[in-house]
Amino acid sequence: MVEQPSVHRFDSSQLTGAAYFTWTFNLTPKETQVLELICQGLLQKQIAQELRTTLKTVKTHCHEIYRKLGVTNKGECLVKCVPLTHQYRMQTKVERI
Repeated sequence: MVEQPSVHRFDSSQLTGAAYFTWTFNLTPKETQVLELICQGLLQKQIAQELRTTLKTVKTHCHEIYRKLGVTNKGECLVKCVPLTHQYRMQTKVERI
């Protein structure tokens, strides 16, 4: 009898924080980092300073993030991501108690 290899389904609901955004929206690690800074309220210029890169590079990352999230601007991005970020923070606080 030939044994079939076991197939494991990946449950994305177990992901938290940056891993959730990376997996769900297929973001690169750098895009995930930029998205986290956007959710913290930083402006593109501040993100460029924080990441020690150019403003043009940050704008490119933002454009790709918005495209992958299916939004057209920072406001829509925040509406989509901040509730998820808040949910992650609440889970993290509960786990620490």
